[in-house]
Amino acid sequence: MSVPELSGRLTLDIGAVERETGFSKDRLRVWERRYNFPHPEREKSGERAYPMEQVEKLRLIKRLLDQGHRPAKVIHFGINELGVLAGQPKSGAPQDGASETHEDLMRYIALCKAHQFEEMRRQLSQNLLRLGMVRFVIDVIAPLTTLVGVQWANGYL
Repeated sequence: MSVPELSGRLTLDIGAVERETGFSKDRLRVWERRYNFPHPEREKSGERAYPMEQVEKLRLIKRLLDQGHRPAKVIHFGINELGVLAGQPKSGAPQDGASETHEDLMRYIALCKAHQFEEMRRQLSQNLLRLGMVRFVIDVIAPLTTLVGVQWANGYL
């Protein structure tokens, strides 16, 4: 289950992070001690609450581990370096078919909340044409679906 926003940031609980990244809860806890990452915030009840930036970094680390990298070699890199290692251009670098940023995805959420479904459909259609089906699903639909689920679970949608 997702965790409400802490200090104004969207977070996921450890079970949601496990589902999102494929890393077991035990592995996340071990890495927290061994590598000092991830470093989740804590709810009032003491439960771990992982900011979305850390979840994204964990996704990149998972991709690199699947490619044969070792955790100790990659876990201390920033998201940009991990993205380059994983074959993604640096964030902020202009690219054709760039992944949607959090702000771009939040625009879709705002359109949904405002019941502006035609405008949302138009923007999604433009992205589909610009990116092609595969990149559209990976870079827009998958993260948007996750964000919609988090927003819904937290009571914002």
